[in-house]
Amino acid sequence: LSFPDSDDWNFSSNPFTISCWVNYDTITNQPVIIAQSPSSSTFWFLRFSNATTIQFGYYASASFQIDISGTHGMSSGTWYHVAIVRGWNGNANDWAITVDGVAVATGTNSTAMPDLASPLYIGVDLNNNNFYFDGYIDEVRISKGVARWKKDFIVPFVPYGTTWG
Repeated sequence: LSFPDSDDWNFSSNPFTISCWVNYDTITNQPVIIAQSPSSSTFWFLRFSNATTIQFGYYASASFQIDISGTHGMSSGTWYHVAIVRGWNGNANDWAITVDGVAVATGTNSTAMPDLASPLYIGVDLNNNNFYFDGYIDEVRISKGVARWKKDFIVPFVPYGTTWG
Protein backbone atom coordinates (compact mmCIF):
# COMPACT_ATOMS: atom_id res chain seq x y z
CA LEU A 1 0.00 0.00 0.00
CA SER A 2 1.35 3.47 -0.76
CA PHE A 3 0.23 7.04 -0.20
CA PRO A 4 1.50 10.10 -2.09
CA ASP A 5 4.06 12.26 -0.32
CA SER A 6 2.54 14.51 2.32
CA ASP A 7 3.62 17.04 4.91
CA ASP A 8 1.85 14.73 7.42
CA TRP A 9 5.02 12.65 7.69
CA ASN A 10 7.49 15.51 7.83
CA PHE A 11 8.36 14.97 11.51
CA SER A 12 11.54 17.08 11.82
CA SER A 13 12.68 17.16 15.49
CA ASN A 14 9.16 17.08 16.90
CA PRO A 15 7.50 14.26 18.82
CA PHE A 16 5.51 11.78 16.76
CA THR A 17 3.94 8.34 17.03
CA ILE A 18 3.41 5.68 14.41
CA SER A 19 1.31 2.77 15.63
CA CYS A 20 -0.47 -0.20 14.13
CA TRP A 21 -1.48 -3.80 14.66
CA VAL A 22 0.58 -6.54 13.00
CA ASN A 23 0.07 -10.26 12.53
CA TYR A 24 2.84 -11.88 10.53
CA ASP A 25 2.94 -15.24 8.83
CA THR A 26 6.72 -15.41 8.46
CA ILE A 27 9.58 -13.00 9.07
CA THR A 28 12.00 -13.32 6.20
CA ASN A 29 14.22 -10.80 4.42
CA GLN A 30 13.69 -7.85 6.81
CA PRO A 31 9.97 -7.18 6.23
CA VAL A 32 8.92 -3.53 6.42
CA ILE A 33 5.87 -2.43 8.40
CA ILE A 34 6.01 1.21 7.26
CA ALA A 35 8.60 3.23 5.36
CA GLN A 36 9.36 6.30 3.32
CA SER A 37 12.21 5.85 0.90
CA PRO A 38 12.97 8.06 -2.10
CA SER A 39 16.12 6.01 -2.80
CA SER A 40 18.21 3.13 -1.51
CA SER A 41 20.59 5.65 0.08
CA THR A 42 18.06 7.79 2.02
CA PHE A 43 15.06 6.30 3.84
CA TRP A 44 13.34 5.62 7.15
CA PHE A 45 11.43 2.52 8.21
CA LEU A 46 9.88 0.46 10.98
CA ARG A 47 10.62 -3.20 10.26
CA PHE A 48 11.61 -6.59 11.57
CA SER A 49 15.35 -6.74 10.98
CA ASN A 50 15.29 -10.51 11.58
CA ALA A 51 13.08 -13.12 13.24
CA THR A 52 13.63 -11.73 16.75
CA THR A 53 14.49 -8.04 16.27
CA ILE A 54 12.29 -5.04 15.50
CA GLN A 55 13.97 -1.85 14.29
CA PHE A 56 13.27 1.79 13.49
CA GLY A 57 15.91 3.47 11.39
CA TYR A 58 16.69 6.58 9.40
CA TYR A 59 19.50 6.03 6.90
CA ALA A 60 21.39 8.76 5.01
CA SER A 61 24.96 9.72 4.16
CA ALA A 62 25.96 6.03 3.98
CA SER A 63 25.05 5.26 7.61
CA PHE A 64 22.22 5.06 10.10
CA GLN A 65 21.48 8.50 11.56
CA ILE A 66 18.84 6.98 13.87
CA ASP A 67 18.87 3.29 14.77
CA ILE A 68 16.62 1.96 17.53
CA SER A 69 16.21 -1.81 17.79
CA GLY A 70 15.28 -4.47 20.31
CA THR A 71 14.13 -8.04 20.76
CA HIS A 72 10.41 -8.45 20.17
CA GLY A 73 9.48 -12.03 21.18
CA MET A 74 6.42 -12.11 18.89
CA SER A 75 5.08 -15.28 17.27
CA SER A 76 3.50 -15.74 13.88
CA GLY A 77 -0.28 -15.95 13.73
CA THR A 78 -0.90 -13.56 16.65
CA TRP A 79 -1.95 -9.90 16.58
CA TYR A 80 0.39 -7.40 18.27
CA HIS A 81 0.18 -3.66 18.75
CA VAL A 82 3.43 -2.03 17.58
CA ALA A 83 4.46 1.62 17.93
CA ILE A 84 7.47 3.87 17.42
CA VAL A 85 7.35 6.93 19.66
CA ARG A 86 9.58 9.98 19.57
CA GLY A 87 8.96 11.85 22.80
CA TRP A 88 9.19 8.87 25.16
CA ASN A 89 9.63 9.96 28.80
CA GLY A 90 8.38 13.42 27.76
CA ASN A 91 11.69 14.24 26.05
CA ALA A 92 11.59 14.91 22.29
CA ASN A 93 14.97 13.19 21.86
CA ASP A 94 13.95 9.94 23.60
CA TRP A 95 12.64 7.13 21.40
CA ALA A 96 10.88 3.84 22.06
CA ILE A 97 9.58 0.92 20.08
CA THR A 98 6.71 -0.73 21.91
CA VAL A 99 5.06 -4.11 21.48
CA ASP A 100 1.69 -4.46 23.20
CA GLY A 101 2.40 -1.29 25.17
CA VAL A 102 5.78 -2.33 26.56
CA ALA A 103 9.02 -0.71 25.41
CA VAL A 104 11.22 -3.36 23.76
CA ALA A 105 13.77 -0.79 22.58
CA THR A 106 14.66 2.73 23.71
CA GLY A 107 17.29 5.24 22.75
CA THR A 108 18.18 8.91 22.70
CA ASN A 109 18.89 10.72 19.45
CA SER A 110 18.45 14.41 18.54
CA THR A 111 18.66 13.91 14.77
CA ALA A 112 15.84 15.60 12.87
CA MET A 113 13.76 13.37 10.63
CA PRO A 114 14.03 14.66 7.05
CA ASP A 115 11.23 15.80 4.78
CA LEU A 116 11.63 13.07 2.16
CA ALA A 117 9.94 13.52 -1.21
CA SER A 118 8.54 10.01 -1.50
CA PRO A 119 5.34 8.04 -1.10
CA LEU A 120 4.68 6.44 2.26
CA TYR A 121 4.72 2.64 2.02
CA ILE A 122 2.91 0.19 4.27
CA GLY A 123 4.02 -3.43 4.11
CA VAL A 124 6.91 -2.87 1.70
CA ASP A 125 9.85 -0.62 0.89
CA LEU A 126 9.80 -0.49 -2.91
CA ASN A 127 12.96 1.59 -3.29
CA ASN A 128 15.05 -0.46 -0.90
CA ASN A 129 15.17 -4.14 -1.93
CA ASN A 130 11.38 -4.74 -1.88
CA PHE A 131 11.26 -5.98 1.71
CA TYR A 132 7.65 -7.23 1.76
CA PHE A 133 5.69 -7.87 4.96
CA ASP A 134 4.21 -11.39 4.97
CA GLY A 135 1.04 -11.15 7.04
CA TYR A 136 -1.44 -8.47 8.06
CA ILE A 137 -1.10 -4.84 9.10
CA ASP A 138 -4.15 -3.01 10.43
CA GLU A 139 -5.13 0.35 11.93
CA VAL A 140 -2.01 2.30 10.97
CA ARG A 141 -2.04 5.65 12.76
CA ILE A 142 0.50 8.43 12.27
CA SER A 143 0.38 11.18 14.90
CA LYS A 144 2.57 14.11 13.90
CA GLY A 145 3.59 16.40 16.75
CA VAL A 146 2.29 14.00 19.42
CA ALA A 147 3.99 11.37 21.53
CA ARG A 148 0.82 9.35 22.20
CA TRP A 149 2.57 7.44 24.97
CA LYS A 150 5.49 8.49 27.16
CA LYS A 151 5.84 5.30 29.19
CA ASP A 152 4.55 1.71 29.05
CA PHE A 153 0.80 1.72 28.43
CA ILE A 154 -2.27 -0.47 28.20
CA VAL A 155 -2.96 -1.40 24.59
CA PRO A 156 -6.27 -0.16 23.20
CA PHE A 157 -8.72 -3.05 22.86
CA VAL A 158 -11.07 -1.31 20.45
CA PRO A 159 -10.38 0.20 17.03
CA TYR A 160 -9.05 3.76 16.92
CA GLY A 161 -11.90 6.26 16.84
CA THR A 162 -14.23 3.93 18.76
CA THR A 163 -15.64 5.23 22.02
CA TRP A 164 -14.59 3.24 25.07
CA GLY A 165 -17.25 1.82 27.35
